[in-house]
Parts: sequence; structure tokens; C-alpha cells
Amino acid sequence: MKMYRDWAGIYDALYTAQGQSKDLPLLTRLVREYGGPVLECACGTGRVMIPLAKAGFKVHGIDTSKEMLAVLEKKLRKLPGNVSKRITFERKDIRNFAMQKKFRTCIIAFNSLYHLQNDADIMKFFRHVNMHLERNGVFIIDIFDADPNYVQGRFVLQAEAVDAKGRVMRKYGKTVFGNNQVNDGWFRIVIEGRGKRRMINKKFKLRYLTHDQAWKMLDAAGFKVMKVYANYESEPYDMGRQNEKMIFVARKTGKAARKA
Repeated sequence: MKMYRDWAGIYDALYTAQGQSKDLPLLTRLVREYGGPVLECACGTGRVMIPLAKAGFKVHGIDTSKEMLAVLEKKLRKLPGNVSKRITFERKDIRNFAMQKKFRTCIIAFNSLYHLQNDADIMKFFRHVNMHLERNGVFIIDIFDADPNYVQGRFVLQAEAVDAKGRVMRKYGKTVFGNNQVNDGWFRIVIEGRGKRRMINKKFKLRYLTHDQAWKMLDAAGFKVMKVYANYESEPYDMGRQNEKMIFVARKTGKAARKA
């Protein structure tokens, strides 16, 4: 994905500083409960894959960003052999992938689903996940519960980190929720060190889902929703309030319907 082309090498540092690693205990617990092997879609730099491999699971990742996968490949070279051998990956589009193997659990983490911009693409993805899961396999989706009234109209500091070269990296972002369930976002990364200053500006668009939409799509794709968590502390989703997250845990029950 072009969005990550210019900053794949600093992605991990910034998102760790932003607190994104909070999802790892829950995801690891769920994989322990439902089992491997694991397919991670939109695996990026291996932020989730590597901890799962360290926990003893075989993990296969797919992603479209060659820059993010290049970072993953470098990280694998530094891992102990008994960990790196559990990780495989390839460059594929999550909307249209085919492999000669099946998985016990599939994960798509940290709002990556929202990069798909319409129902048709989401259903394509869900159907392909269904085809690549074992009988009664489990699909885990981590997405935010959108508040359409929220507007952050100016840039605010979201994360600050220092890399191995001593450079200070700061990530600023702003977001606006508009019509048609679209989240327009902007971020600015400022990198300073050794008398130099570099700035990366990006605009991105996320197309978010409601709780009911996601549930119905999963049902149409041959899944039964078992649990929906409201946050990484495993609190149940509450229809009566604004939740932080929608973490769906759904079991494959059959083949996906041909149409959503």
C-alpha cells in the first residue's frame, strides 16, 4: 500500500510509542484459546506475527506493501532460528488470495479492515478468509467503533520516539468523520537529528462499519459471531454506549453466500 511507502522503517517505533502494542496480550490469548496455524492479513512489519511466533505458533502473513514486508524480512534475520522458522509471508492482496493450505485462526489487526473502501471489497476478503480456514476455524477482526460526531480538526501529537540513530520522531494527526461512513485522516511525521529535519505528510481515507453491518457481513460470509469485545481488556461490547473498539471473534460455520 502506497500509504506506508515513505515511513515503513519507522512504523514500529512510532506505533509502539502510541501504545498500539496493547492489543498483543488479547490476540495472543485468543490464539492460545483457538489454536494455530495462524493467518495474519495485512501483517505489515510483523508487529503481531513475531510475538505469536515467540509464543510457539506458526504464522503466515500477507500484505500488499513491499516496503513493510522488507522491514519484516530484516527483522526475521535477527530472530533466533526456532522463532523465525515459524514465520512465513508473501505479498498478496487480501481481497483476492489463494494458497494451498488452511489455518485454524485468521487475524486482521489494528483497523486494517477499514482500508477496504466498500462492501464488495470487504465481502471478497471475508469470503477468501472463509475458504482458507479449517472447519470451525476462527476469524478475529480488530476495528474501532466510530463516533461519527467526533472531529479533531487540528494536528495533535500522537507519538514520539527516538530511533537507533538518535533521531527524534514525532507523529501528529487529525481526523474528521464525514458522510457515507468515511473517516478522512491526515498525519504528519517530523524527523529531527544531526542538524537535519525531514517531514512526511500523508492523507488517508478509512471506510468504517457499524456493529450491525460487520455482524451481517460476517454472517453472509459463513461466520457465526461468538464474541465482540469493546477494548483490549476484553470487556463485552455494549450497544447502549460508545465503545472504543469492536473486536469480533467469529467461527466459520459454512461456505460464504455468493452475494452479501
